[in-house]
Amino acid sequence: METAEGEAELSQFAEVKTIQLSLDIADREMWPVLNVYTDSWMVANALWGWLQQWKKNNWQRRGKPIWAAPLWQGIAAQLEKLVVKVHHVDALIPKVQATEEHQNNQQVDQASKTQVSQEDLDWQQKGEQPHKHLGQRTQY
Repeated sequence: METAEGEAELSQFAEVKTIQLSLDIADREMWPVLNVYTDSWMVANALWGWLQQWKKNNWQRRGKPIWAAPLWQGIAAQLEKLVVKVHHVDALIPKVQATEEHQNNQQVDQASKTQVSQEDLDWQQKGEQPHKHLGQRTQY
């Protein structure tokens, strides 16, 4: 099944926002290590090294702004204060083969999409603009 472009963007934004919220909690609770499990290769690769390259290139890639650069900049700043271990979880696995990590990942995906949707609604009620994506003019 194909995902509509807006739904895919919301899913990506939810993945990144979830990382930011997790880092906030880890910092506030003074966790010695934060283990991040994600099915997003974009998130995993960003945390494994893309962030350093983006920062070095002034949050651009090939002359174009990085998608959600302000959010990524905040994450990069948080990563300087925390120990984070990143694990990629395959999202495309049959349910009969799914481990507890896969099941937890699916629950977190759904919860994060709900939370991001709620934030957009909160912004609209306050008369503010929800998060705007830069679309095709940006790169990962």
